[in-house]
Order: sequence, then structure tokens, then C-alpha cells
Amino acid sequence: MNFIRIFFLCIVALLGAGGIGYILDKRDEIDGVCEEILTLEQLVAENDYKLLTLRGLEKQVSKIDQSIESLVARKERMAVDDIDSSVEFGDVTGWVEQTQRLGRFLSENEQYRIAEMNLLSALDWLAVTNGKILKTEAEYREALSGLRSVAKMGALSVIRKALKEYENANPDNPIEDLGDLIAFTNGEIGLGTLQRYKLKTGESDDDVEIIFADEGDFKEFVEKGRVDKFWDTFSIIRIGTSSVGGESSFAIGGRSYDDSKELIEEAISKFKSENYREPEKSEDIESYLENNEALEILPEMFEALTNVVEQ
Repeated sequence: MNFIRIFFLCIVALLGAGGIGYILDKRDEIDGVCEEILTLEQLVAENDYKLLTLRGLEKQVSKIDQSIESLVARKERMAVDDIDSSVEFGDVTGWVEQTQRLGRFLSENEQYRIAEMNLLSALDWLAVTNGKILKTEAEYREALSGLRSVAKMGALSVIRKALKEYENANPDNPIEDLGDLIAFTNGEIGLGTLQRYKLKTGESDDDVEIIFADEGDFKEFVEKGRVDKFWDTFSIIRIGTSSVGGESSFAIGGRSYDDSKELIEEAISKFKSENYREPEKSEDIESYLENNEALEILPEMFEALTNVVEQ
């Protein structure tokens, strides 16, 4: 409402009724009314601004509510899609128990431990058991392989920093043994970790299969062997000019026997489908296999896949 306009209309009306003399006699009263009208106009303007601000805030709150609803829905979808349906999403106790069982299995099977595992956090252990129910020896060994991969990557980041310091201190002395880095690791990793790697000297390293072709002038240090020949990957440390990684880079190689493992698992499934029972020994499924490599590893792999771990 425009109060100034109403005021001037009133003035015009007074001029018509009493003339200019009447207005002059009432000047003080009219001045007071002008001040009140101006104050009222200012209050109305402030209220309009507050109202507009409030409406703007309401729109923002509405958008935030919509965002929250979207995030909740996304979390619910992730819970369904990413978590094994056989494990209750909210069963924190069960999750922790699975992790503890994995720790006990490692304590009872120290051959699957590497020095780098000292770098693992509690979250690393929990992450590898998320959504899983560990029953068979194979499931435990595969989970530990995942832990070793995380641990190796943590150690490799330390090695990378140590390499830079070594090269700065020894520009004319290329490294031939990773053990020489021990003075540059600041105690973050030990000599046992560095000594698990060897300089790759040629094609004679049959256990190491490079997963991609590369060109460049570089050296490769590879793990001396897999801790678990069925489930482990291996790490490669490259030093020098590489078309993949620049001055120094790291790679993770594939697992051995994956194809044979799948063939053995398929053979077990076929046996159960045709005989309506579980195979009791590896010989039960030999007739389902033709692959020589699969037959070679069959006894050990069959034991791992079918042996239920008792704790």
C-alpha cells in the first residue's frame, strides 16, 4: 500500500475544503502525520523484505529435504546392491565376528602373513569382510589375499618415497637391491618387506606374468613369490623411464590358476546337479575336467573349496 499517495490525496481534499490558510494553520499536525507515514512505509518495506527472505529460505529448506530423501534412497539402494543379501546390513556384531574369525585363521596359519600386514588398520580388516560369511578355507584364503594386497599397496607408497630420497642421495649409483632403501624408509617398513622383492633379470622368472606390454628404459623389482599361489596377486616396482608410469611406477599382476579354479568350481556344480549330493573327494569330479592344469591342482584346490573351517 502506498501511504504517501494517500497522504497527498488527503492534502488535495483539504485544499478543496478549507483552502491554503487552513493547511498552514494545521502545518505542525501535518508534519507529524508525514513522519508517521514515512515510518510506516519503512516498516512495510522491511516486512516485505523479510517475507521475501522467508519464502526464499522455505524454498532452500525444501531443496535440502529433497536432497536428503535422495541420499537416503541412494543409501538404501547401495545397501541392497552392494551388500551380500545373506548378511544383515545392520548386524554390526556379526560383521565384527567375521573379522575376528579371519584374524584367528591367520594366527593359526602364519604362512599367509607378510610383514606389510603390520600397516593395516582395523578399517582395512573390516572392509575385507564386509558383506561376507566366511566358511570354507578358500573363502578365508581369498579374504587374506585381499588384505595382503592392501598391505602391499601401503608398503609400496613408502617404497616410492624412499626411492626418491635414495636417488637424490645416490644419483650415480642406480639401485640394484631394494634392501638398500632401508635407511630411507623412516622406520615405516622393515628390511623383511624390502627383501621380499628381487630384480627381474629376464624371461626366466616364470612366476611373474606382466599383465600389459610396455616400452622404456627401466628396471623391475618383483615379489619373489606369491604367498598363496591360488589367490594372490603380485606387485611390480618399476624404476626408470617407463611409457606407463614415468620415472617410477607400480603395477599389480594377476592371479594364477583363475581359469582352472573356475573349471573346478563348475565341475563341482555339475556333480551336485547330476548326483544330488556334494562330492566327497577330488576323484569324484575328475571325469568332469579335461584341462591339464586344472587336473594338476585339483586335489589341493578341491580341499580348499570344500573344507569348512571350524573355529
